[in-house]
Amino acid sequence: MVFVKPRLEQFRNFFATAAAAFDYNNYTQLEKNKKLIASKVNYVSIPKFHLQTKMNFNEILQSLGIKAAFSSGAADFSAIARNAKFHISRIVHSAVIVVDEEGTEAAAACNVVCDGMSSNPHIFELNCPFIFYIKTKDDMILFIGRVLNL
Repeated sequence: MVFVKPRLEQFRNFFATAAAAFDYNNYTQLEKNKKLIASKVNYVSIPKFHLQTKMNFNEILQSLGIKAAFSSGAADFSAIARNAKFHISRIVHSAVIVVDEEGTEAAAACNVVCDGMSSNPHIFELNCPFIFYIKTKDDMILFIGRVLNL
């Protein structure tokens, strides 16, 4: 799990720019920066949060050209249904992410590796709105979200 906290000078425009336009280029830049600073952080403070979202995929899939499956007159599901009017009425994706004292509950694991404390500790405290993402070991993003209210 990766957390992205805005710099103080960028805080006001953070969600209007970086969070709203989060794409592959931003992600690769974040990954490069993370590699530069990850070894410097030895104290992390993360608030507990619970996010739940539901997204209707009908419009998305239809905009990608998958239209016949949603029409009772055009859908062909004869291999799985005998009724000629069988079609898809709705596709809804739900996701839940819980971060608490026990760790992260989602489709990906959370790993934190800490070395010995230095005499000048580098502290990462999430006490303002932030972006987070959960990825696989192969760098495939499974979840991405933002927390606006703590």
